[in-house]
Amino acid sequence: MGSGTLIAVREEYASGVPWDFCTEPDFQRKLDWMEEFVRERIWPLETLVEELGFDGLQRAIEPLREEVKAQDLWA
Repeated sequence: MGSGTLIAVREEYASGVPWDFCTEPDFQRKLDWMEEFVRERIWPLETLVEELGFDGLQRAIEPLREEVKAQDLWA
């Protein structure tokens, strides 16, 4: 492929593909849920880490883990 062909391919690609930086509404709802979940449910646990200890923290996060799984966000 000659350099002229490569430039033509680049120009065709650049002019034929619009960039849409909008978030899909379904995904935005997931992002909103994640933001609220972290702010309201996860961050407060940070203040209790020393009080709960490792085992207590694990017990505290188990129901939170289940909520995340219920949202199909658990890898």
